[in-house]
Amino acid sequence: MATFASVVVAVSSWKYGQDRTRSELTRRFSTIKRTVSRANFPLTQSVLSSLAELTDAEWLTLDESGELLSTTLPISPEQWRDSSVEILPELITRQEMQKHAPQLTINTMANRSWLVRTFSRQADSSIGAPKSIVVVLFDLANLQAASRRVTLLPLLTGLSTIAAITMVMLVISSRLINRIRDLQTQVEIISSGDFQTKLADNSDDELGRLAQSVNRMAKQLNQLWKQIHRQQRSKLLHQVADGMAHQLRNTLTGARMAMELHSRSCTNAGDEEVTVALNQLDIAENYVKRLTLVGSSSQQQPEPQNAYDCLRHLESTHRSVAEHLQVNLCWSIDKIDQDQIVANGSLFSAAISNLILNAIQASQTVMISGQSLPKNQIEIEVIDHGEGVPEVILEELFEPFSTTKPEGMGLGLALVKQSAEQLGGKIEYDREDDRTIFRFRCLTQDVVTSTL
Repeated sequence: MATFASVVVAVSSWKYGQDRTRSELTRRFSTIKRTVSRANFPLTQSVLSSLAELTDAEWLTLDESGELLSTTLPISPEQWRDSSVEILPELITRQEMQKHAPQLTINTMANRSWLVRTFSRQADSSIGAPKSIVVVLFDLANLQAASRRVTLLPLLTGLSTIAAITMVMLVISSRLINRIRDLQTQVEIISSGDFQTKLADNSDDELGRLAQSVNRMAKQLNQLWKQIHRQQRSKLLHQVADGMAHQLRNTLTGARMAMELHSRSCTNAGDEEVTVALNQLDIAENYVKRLTLVGSSSQQQPEPQNAYDCLRHLESTHRSVAEHLQVNLCWSIDKIDQDQIVANGSLFSAAISNLILNAIQASQTVMISGQSLPKNQIEIEVIDHGEGVPEVILEELFEPFSTTKPEGMGLGLALVKQSAEQLGGKIEYDREDDRTIFRFRCLTQDVVTSTL
């Protein structure tokens, strides 16, 4: 395209130079003809020399028969007579001389090429002066040099403009190619299954908007991919939970029967260790019951219980575990209305128990606080001073199988989240002042019942 434009500019400049030179020549000759035709002075040798200097041309005067009268060229009348037929063939006959129209020919004389223009002149018609033919010879080399000068400026201007435009286009094209290459790389990365990459192109043009669309597409694909994974993990959770729950239920039933037989045969009926073991078996059975419900995808029959009583029961059952592990377990639940009822006490107790056991494993000091909130809500905070949740699983903390513990399965917090949602509430994680905080919020039975 640049080459084609250069050729067009060169041809146009050449044509412009030729036309400009020819137009200038025509204007000069018209001025010469008008001025000389009106003058009454004779065209002597000295006058012709002066006109030659003024017009930058050579002059000849001829009589009506074509004989040379005077000239500024170094030729004699004999030389003119021998070459006049070749030089000015239109002046041979009187008929041609009577046309009084300028003639235009290109001839060679005195080893130079000339552009020839002619006109008729009568010096003084009042005295009957004879007519003469005036021949003006323009040096073709000078005309061509003038034409080149006229052509050179637009040619240089056009070529420099093309060069500048070409450089600008190269820079713009290079940037566009780099941006397209980056966009291609981004799309290839997305097609390979990595939806986390992001193309940093905020330009407000077509490519910038396309890059933003690719980023939105990657984000949506990432969300869909996570959703598919959650669905697959949920399906696997149901299968695993169903199998584990039935096996654990049989094991716990056997353990409870053994503990009860041991309690009956034990002489010390107030054995505290047996009581703690039975309470722990109750917690484990409730947990297994929840796994069974998860595996079967059925809804647990509501068991409304007093939230304050559930927390006090958890305090007593976890005290021995905390003492065994030398963990300071602090309870502050007096701000809970003792008349508030949760729709399912077993779900509530199992969820809070899971949070407490996680906190006991993470820190030597654990605090459980609770308070009643407006609109028949209660909020339980389980706080520890452990290292907190690793960043790698923070976004999927409450999803099944999300864990960094080698011995863990990642089901505990997923079941806590499920319990909170079934109780009309939610579970939140926060990290404040080197403290790990889990906030469990749920509705009371009055609100839950009204929404069922």
